[in-house]
Amino acid sequence: MRYILTFLTLLILSFAPPAHAKPVNGQVLYGWCYAPYAKVFGEGVNPVCAGYVSAIADVFSGNNAVNGRRACIPPDTTIHRLREVVVSYLKARPEEDSKPAADLSARALADAFPCGA
Repeated sequence: MRYILTFLTLLILSFAPPAHAKPVNGQVLYGWCYAPYAKVFGEGVNPVCAGYVSAIADVFSGNNAVNGRRACIPPDTTIHRLREVVVSYLKARPEEDSKPAADLSARALADAFPCGA
């Protein structure tokens, strides 16, 4: 019986369409982080936005660079503040929305939280 279930599972999965990773650009990130989402879900931040932006911030926290940029983000900075910085940056530069979101987020955070300031 176990072999039949395994076979059927593999058979079903063989018909699944292939997954294609789509690069995240500034336009996609802006859509995840834009303020109307918070109005629908209360004071929270879209968890996808929160995860993306906080991941970039976490890389900076280890004194690491992202695409050659460094940021010194205070440890008490909230995810709301990080989101605000990134959204403001993206909103001010709509011509760059096709660029990689990681680079745009890194630039936004590095500009807002320069090291040695």
